[in-house]
Amino acid sequence: MEGRTIGAKATVDRGYRAPFAVVSEPTNCEIHVKSPGVFFFELIIEGKEAHTSARNQVIFPQRYGIPCGKEVGVDAIAKAIPFIELFQKLEVQLNQRWRDKILGGGGYPHPEDQQGIGLFTINPSFIEGGTYLGSVPGYCKITYCVWYPDWLTDEEVWKELKQHVDALASTDDWLRENPPKFNAPILQRWEPMKEVPVDHPGVKSLSAAYQEVSGKEAIISGFKAVADSTFLSQVGIPTVLFGPGSLGSGIHGPDEYVPIEQVIECAKAFTFMAMNWCS
Repeated sequence: MEGRTIGAKATVDRGYRAPFAVVSEPTNCEIHVKSPGVFFFELIIEGKEAHTSARNQVIFPQRYGIPCGKEVGVDAIAKAIPFIELFQKLEVQLNQRWRDKILGGGGYPHPEDQQGIGLFTINPSFIEGGTYLGSVPGYCKITYCVWYPDWLTDEEVWKELKQHVDALASTDDWLRENPPKFNAPILQRWEPMKEVPVDHPGVKSLSAAYQEVSGKEAIISGFKAVADSTFLSQVGIPTVLFGPGSLGSGIHGPDEYVPIEQVIECAKAFTFMAMNWCS
């Protein structure tokens, strides 16, 4: 996990508690009361190396008596392409299945959040293939990042993904005998934060503060990434996210930025809420 959780998790591990918490992640000044979870998995496909000059025998049928296909070699990258297409189709299918009023729903009570819909994605973060310049690739590994809804466990999701992988592999002569390796979870796994009801006193107080300083009704939505809110909510602290900027503002990229007007707006909202909450 980012920063080895030396901040928020260390704080709650030392016993600090609060009746309500606001984590100032970039939410475009929206109040985010829930989040998805995330995990990574890898799909490893073994092929069979052959000299590149024999690629024609690898991919094309030959006349009787001349070796071809898996007798000569198997292109692992070519075998991986149907799985890439499978996960692209599943992204659409799962977002049609996993629908929620708050998380990925476009905003509540007005569908005007700036994150867009369809938060549950299967992203191919890394693709590695081949072992030698002059060989038909005998190896391919794809590392995926999966965002899933807070009402499921990551294990439920990766078990379903593996079932799809196994089903697709069963349609291929080579992969039936040499099934892909599906390894999950790897690298990182981060559970969703616990949802805070929209009628929670803290949400109402922050909404009123934002409306007071901006003249706009607060938009309630769900954060489409993970944050320290997970660790706070896991110990029973109702936690929301609210802050300037957005995940589309170059985050984790070369031109990360935060609009100054939003910094001022959020600072005023924090101040106004603190005055009312603590009075």
